[in-house]
Amino acid sequence: MELSELQREHDEWITTNFGEPQLLEAALVVAEEVGELCHHIVKMEQGIRGSREFHTAAIADAVGDIVIALAGVPTALNMDYAESVQTAWDEVKQRDWTKHRGDGVSE
Repeated sequence: MELSELQREHDEWITTNFGEPQLLEAALVVAEEVGELCHHIVKMEQGIRGSREFHTAAIADAVGDIVIALAGVPTALNMDYAESVQTAWDEVKQRDWTKHRGDGVSE
């Protein structure tokens, strides 16, 4: 699925279920989903509250939920999700931390 399509479908779903997208609410939903991801990583590493398979499935679900929830943030700011991700990736992929330990770009 394309991120722009995800954003459009997410916008429609949010508007139908909760009204106009709000920035604070979108950010808090992302934080909630990241918390669930971290919860399952910690419990899996500790070897408690479920099997590795259980936690792995929950982690996969949380990753998907994070990507979906993130769509609400650029929407609330009238930004394009795919463009935001592409711009960030274009910047990140230029960094080489093995050659430039200080900042990833230059010494």
